[in-house]
Amino acid sequence: GQTALQADADAEQELDPAGEWYSAKKEYSDNWGDVFTVGRLLQLAGADLDLDRNMDGWTTRQAGTALEVVAVYNNLYPILSTFGYTPVKYHYQVNELILPYVSRAQLAKVQPADYPKTRVSEVQYGVLIHFKVGGRFGFFSFVYLLLMLTAAFALTATATTVTDLFYLYISGQQANFFHLKYEVSPDFSDMWECGTCHFLNLKEHDTCRGVPKFMCPRTTPVCGAPRPVKQAEEAVTP
Repeated sequence: GQTALQADADAEQELDPAGEWYSAKKEYSDNWGDVFTVGRLLQLAGADLDLDRNMDGWTTRQAGTALEVVAVYNNLYPILSTFGYTPVKYHYQVNELILPYVSRAQLAKVQPADYPKTRVSEVQYGVLIHFKVGGRFGFFSFVYLLLMLTAAFALTATATTVTDLFYLYISGQQANFFHLKYEVSPDFSDMWECGTCHFLNLKEHDTCRGVPKFMCPRTTPVCGAPRPVKQAEEAVTP
């Protein structure tokens, strides 16, 4: 009894369509390359010879079909390739081309006795498989780096310009933004010059308010030199 049950289980396993469908025998690699069965390629393309039909009701087995197999090579990986990780890898993409019929017509090998007056022609339907290589390889290019940096700087400058134009001419806080961004100087021709540090001061200031370059006006003592007598007299004279 146990022998019979074991035999039935083995038979079911041999006839299991799912197990056969995903069997490793349908695809493998050896020293000659990668090997696929036609059934495995049809599976990867999502095609079925008996369930798929064309517009005339013919099954794929009757009308034929075409498969496109692309070997996609790549050596670019997000983030990692930035630091020099560029190993070459590949994978396959299998697509079924939407064609109503795939066939070829040729003369039969056996012809009538009165050939070529009478000819026998054969129309053969089948699976046409087209192989091609695709993908992309990346490598460092200094010119492309300069192009990307230029584009980035241009976009940044454009964003800054658009923001300034909006707050200077459209926003309701135009005056606040203007005085935060720009410092309007007085008319230099109406200011008096310090004889010590040559700093230009306003007329209402009697002593020089000059501060050396690269120094903070709030924490650095000012020059403090008095206004020249001649300029002071000119300022008092109506």
